[in-house]
Amino acid sequence: YTFENFQHAAHATSALNSQWFMNRLPDELVVGDAPNIRIHVAVEGGTCGSPAEIAFTPNAATFNYFRYGTTGQWQNLQDVELVSGTVDVNMLPNKIFCGHSQKTGWIVSKGQNNANVFAASWAPNTGSSEAYDKCRDANAESGTEIATITWTDLS
Repeated sequence: YTFENFQHAAHATSALNSQWFMNRLPDELVVGDAPNIRIHVAVEGGTCGSPAEIAFTPNAATFNYFRYGTTGQWQNLQDVELVSGTVDVNMLPNKIFCGHSQKTGWIVSKGQNNANVFAASWAPNTGSSEAYDKCRDANAESGTEIATITWTDLS
């Protein structure tokens, strides 16, 4: 279930559950702050299996996606670390898709393919959307999975 995306909204709350929301990065942050920001991606529930969380430092294009909603297509993840849970070292994500044109949403995966998706919030009905509608180690989503993105400022 995807209720909004960073390309089209600075803030949104789900109509199904008011506790589900998204916010872009705060107005006071600028791209020069990116080296001090850590983006955290966590998954749990359903076919995701046991909870797991990774963190990475955004490059400029990834920062601009989460701050301004600027699409960036596939970007390399920087300084990826496993924060909690277990993820096979060969499956640790190294890419993020930051939207493109009519393809809204984000995908965190190992490579640019749909076989190794860690987490995604990908709008349905956008061409290849079903192929990326997965969670952790390419398990197809059952609808009970939760993917969460948060951020911390290290400065």
